[in-house]
Amino acid sequence: MSFIAPQKVRFRYKLEGHDSEWQDPGTRRQAFYADLRREKYRFRVMACNNDGVWNEEGATLASAWRPPGTRPGGFVGSLWPFFLALLWALYQWRIQQVQRQEKQLRDVIDTIPALAFSQFARREE
Repeated sequence: MSFIAPQKVRFRYKLEGHDSEWQDPGTRRQAFYADLRREKYRFRVMACNNDGVWNEEGATLASAWRPPGTRPGGFVGSLWPFFLALLWALYQWRIQQVQRQEKQLRDVIDTIPALAFSQFARREE
């Protein structure tokens, strides 16, 4: 009877469309690629148990890779929060401007009866 020791599980991986042979990272559970082009890839991985028996079928993940900056939305998509914040700030500034103008107009309207009364009072004298 053998016990499973996860730290001893070995891996092999291959990125079809990039790697010509299987990569053997040993027990490392990560794969690194820095030179991928805009293509479709299939990532295949196989594992070996403590007894040295490999799972020949393995697992496969198909994906279409797009380098950063070429994704739909990319850089322009990341500007949306800034653009919305700018619109909100402009809206708030315009609201304050209209409120100031409204206050000035109310001040003028409030002084009209006083002016009319003072003009009426002068005529009666």
